[in-house]
Amino acid sequence: MILTTPDGFILAANPKAENIFGYSEEELREIGVSGIIDTKDTKLSVFLEERRLKGNASTELTFLRKNGEKFLGLVSSHNFIDENGNEKNTNVIRDLNELKKLKLALNESEDHKQNLFENMREGYAYCKMLFDENDNPDDWIYLQVNKAFGRLTGLKNITGKRVTEAIPGIKELEPELFEIYGRVSLTGKPEKFEFYFKPLKMWLNVSVYMPEKEHFVAVFDNITERIKANEELKNSQDKYHNLFDNAQIGIFRATIKEPIIVEMNKKIPEMSGYSKEELLSSDHNDKFVNPEEIHEIMAEIMSKGFINDREMSIFTKSGEVRVALVSLKLYPDEGYFEGTVRDITDRKQLEEQLKKSLQEKDMIIKETHHRVKNNLMIISSLLNLQSRHIKDKETVDIFMESQNRARSMALIHEKLYQSSDLKRIDFGEYIESLSKELFHTYAANPSIIKIKSNVEPISLDINTAIPLGLIVNEIVTNSLKHAFPEGQEGEINIDFHTKNNYYEFTVKDNGIGFPADLDFQNTNSLGLQMITSLTDQIDGKIELNKGHGTEFKITFKEIKYKERIYET
Repeated sequence: MILTTPDGFILAANPKAENIFGYSEEELREIGVSGIIDTKDTKLSVFLEERRLKGNASTELTFLRKNGEKFLGLVSSHNFIDENGNEKNTNVIRDLNELKKLKLALNESEDHKQNLFENMREGYAYCKMLFDENDNPDDWIYLQVNKAFGRLTGLKNITGKRVTEAIPGIKELEPELFEIYGRVSLTGKPEKFEFYFKPLKMWLNVSVYMPEKEHFVAVFDNITERIKANEELKNSQDKYHNLFDNAQIGIFRATIKEPIIVEMNKKIPEMSGYSKEELLSSDHNDKFVNPEEIHEIMAEIMSKGFINDREMSIFTKSGEVRVALVSLKLYPDEGYFEGTVRDITDRKQLEEQLKKSLQEKDMIIKETHHRVKNNLMIISSLLNLQSRHIKDKETVDIFMESQNRARSMALIHEKLYQSSDLKRIDFGEYIESLSKELFHTYAANPSIIKIKSNVEPISLDINTAIPLGLIVNEIVTNSLKHAFPEGQEGEINIDFHTKNNYYEFTVKDNGIGFPADLDFQNTNSLGLQMITSLTDQIDGKIELNKGHGTEFKITFKEIKYKERIYET
């Protein structure tokens, strides 16, 4: 079974058609009727003209398989008009190669003829008509039947029996059949018809003719499967049209030459505000779309053969400009292209609103970081001013350390304010900036103490950056203040890099080192207490090496999406 348009496009094919021709249904749709039929067959034009004039036609034609093999096929074609007023054809095709070979053999031998008769697919019955006392057709007797007759009907050993004896109750079940057979007997004119035979519960295709007076031949075939296939095809077509018309995206077909829309679903008129009839007119095609955009789109599809998700403008009947996303596929041999249209105007507007909202949010966050940085710098400045009125050196040092802690946090917010990513900063750059500021603050003689940094440009989240920044401040400050007694030369090395899926931060100096009996995790020093506490807050591990100076090594993984309360 193949469903086609009058001009040769294949719309659908059943599995049997795929088996006969060797193509999948999708391949059959692509190549069309011209790909499976021998166009040089002289009977083809006669067949097409008969179908055009009568609405149906049957004949034998030469067909082509995918492997190039030719074969004879019996084709029966019928025209019908679908619900949209489009003309379409159903075609039933049977491979006759084997039957043709048997027919050729029959010309050589009567034995072959008998063999063909017995093994033919169609049921055959040769009958004699019986009449009542008023010479009206009343019954008939089976004089000869073939094997197919028995296979199709399930009736056996019926030669010589009346039909009413072979099939009890047939007169009541099939009075129309007796009427047709009687008419053939009386007029002598052959008849061909399809009907549902109730006693056997099957659809039959029957040909009846009279080879001699009061005798007739009935040749019939079980077409139940074909009828079912037609029903399934019709149901499938109905489902297809239902899906096509009720799809939530616009679907259309247009000619390449103009281009002009020739078929569309309901969604396109809904999107445009034009009626289907208006859009099928070339006068309204130009009003629905921008001609310049169509020119670009046609150039692209002719070059590539397809277009995926391209934005274009559509104009509604009310004058509104909408944004649509189109996808197209070209069928150059058929002279048309098909496509889908999705109205994404609302989505685009939402995207713009979200973009604007994000921009506003970024501005607010930037301003927040700027103000936090300013407030921390004010705190640092107030501590600096206050320290000028204090004479006790130890207290002045405490104020200076607090001032530097505020500045270390202020520097993070300054980096975030300057960064395009408002939640992360380049911590390697931050270490270099902070260490330079601390160096200028504490190094009494910059010529004898050196700070060397070897840091990677690692981006850290603010949740990790703030506590780690305070750690950097405390450790570097500790080395600058205590590692080198007055006049002693020295070097401080700062390293920050990744290692085995962890971050490793190290500050090492070659100064006098920590006292041997000092437990840095159990001390009254606020700075060391902060280092220990803040390392815990970033779920890190801290090590202190006292050989040849002092080395602090902190290993940690980055904290993400986690709120922290920093207790200092």
